[in-house]
Amino acid sequence: LFRSGQPIEIVRPRQQRPSRIGIVFHHLMNQLGGRLVVAHANLALSQELQQLDSLDLVAGLYEAYDRGGSNVVLPDMAGNIAEGPGFNVFAVSKGAVTTPSTGVLEGITRQTALELCAELGIPATVGVLTADALRGAEEAFATSTAGGIMPVTRIDGRALGDGKPGPITRRLVDLYWEKHADPAWTTPVVAAPDR
Repeated sequence: LFRSGQPIEIVRPRQQRPSRIGIVFHHLMNQLGGRLVVAHANLALSQELQQLDSLDLVAGLYEAYDRGGSNVVLPDMAGNIAEGPGFNVFAVSKGAVTTPSTGVLEGITRQTALELCAELGIPATVGVLTADALRGAEEAFATSTAGGIMPVTRIDGRALGDGKPGPITRRLVDLYWEKHADPAWTTPVVAAPDR
């Protein structure tokens, strides 16, 4: 692959040593919000078989970086929003939440966000999410196992709402983390004693 005329070394996530940078990234994203870019090309070929190192995601990420984004959202073959590399996306408009229904990995945290919407009385729809609807949303957020519910504050360089995490997203983020202390929502993991 080449970017700006220079060869790019692609490093697969499995080849990296563990670090704490992901924790810092997700903390900053929760405070400031992420900057997503909708990829120009219809790159989401088979998101049901999601891989963090597949070419469509890598190409989309480089496009996002070149356009000032921190991550990418891939459109499906019809041009509607699918998902990003390792996360699902939600748009909030007129007090209602929408997340794509096709071309996505039906993530556990995605399902949790839908359940939290129901608990809070926030209307939520799983259906078609157009790129224009995402760009015109008042709020947006992403969900992933590693990051939970993460606010998005910019799409294609344009601020959503006032450019800060919105009130519905904040309510969902707060409730998501509160549920981590609720035994009905968690499974304790006890480490084996040292031998």
